[in-house]
Amino acid sequence: MEMGDSQNGNGKGKGKTDTYQQWTMDDSNLLLGLLAEAMKNGLRDANGSLSKLNVENFILPRLNSKTRFPKIYSNYLSRMKWFKNQYNKINELMRNNSGFGWDPIGKKVTASDEVWEEYLKSHPTHKKLRTECRVDYNDLQLVVGVGTATGNDSMALGVDDTHASILENEENTISGMEKFPYDATINAFMVP
Repeated sequence: MEMGDSQNGNGKGKGKTDTYQQWTMDDSNLLLGLLAEAMKNGLRDANGSLSKLNVENFILPRLNSKTRFPKIYSNYLSRMKWFKNQYNKINELMRNNSGFGWDPIGKKVTASDEVWEEYLKSHPTHKKLRTECRVDYNDLQLVVGVGTATGNDSMALGVDDTHASILENEENTISGMEKFPYDATINAFMVP
């Protein structure tokens, strides 16, 4: 379902209920901003997401105070699916194809015309990624990308019998960082 599509609770079809509220782009960006702020402030649980309690007590009241159509938890879940879909499209594009970048000001994917034309030959359903601003990819990464396996921390061991534990300890040691205490509530190191 695209942004702004309305089901308006007609009761027809799978999953359509009287609790559906139309999402505008402004509503979606507001929700994403609130979710990113909550993640930065440490409200996520062990699996990297927000609990229903946190969403209902902290996110939805703030969202509903600024939107025309109040949202409930099921509306939030629906929008999270949409966020994940947007993240997956942009992430696939950025990770698996060269020549693409992200413009954080314009909030859109950038590339030369030639790169876009070649990509859209094999991904015609992604045409809107080229022309329409959606949501902030950096916020999407923070909110829905936390549970996505990227392979960034993976390593391959060759036949030289290198031990993973030794290699990991050597690579992850940052000189002097042990002097800075970590504050999990703000997800940052503190200056002593």
